[in-house]
Amino acid sequence: MQKRIFGLASVALLSCRAVLGIEELEVVDGGAGSDAGADGSSDGGPDARADAPTDAGGGAKTDVSACVAKPDLKDCSMCCRDSFPTAVPVMEQTFKACVCASPCATTNGCDTTLCAGKAVAGTDCPKCVDDVVRNGSCKKESDECANSPSCEPALTCLRSCK
Repeated sequence: MQKRIFGLASVALLSCRAVLGIEELEVVDGGAGSDAGADGSSDGGPDARADAPTDAGGGAKTDVSACVAKPDLKDCSMCCRDSFPTAVPVMEQTFKACVCASPCATTNGCDTTLCAGKAVAGTDCPKCVDDVVRNGSCKKESDECANSPSCEPALTCLRSCK
């Protein structure tokens, strides 16, 4: 009786897979908690979105295509900030002295946040930082950030926004 139930369940499962167009699964041991296959490639699962920028680091090319595709500068900048959450604070600190010396620091609230060592969230200071990053007026800071794997992704993304 158990063999019969198992056989029916197997047939039903295979039929569902055929109707849904599910291909054969390949079992690959990528190590515990790894999404990588035996050859190091990603399995393309739901957490491997091709359109999402990734906090590259380690010399990998930073993919900013999802942010650059945004319709305007503000949306692109927000996408960069959301996509590179670990690089943005590093970038802000790298550019802090230059931003605080710029005219936009007092008009966008950086003087009471970033320049005072406080969080910039909820103010217009990020716009000032993004503008300074994009306009290239801070050469020393730009070079420092471009050469830092923990800063470069945010810099690359913001500079790609038009």
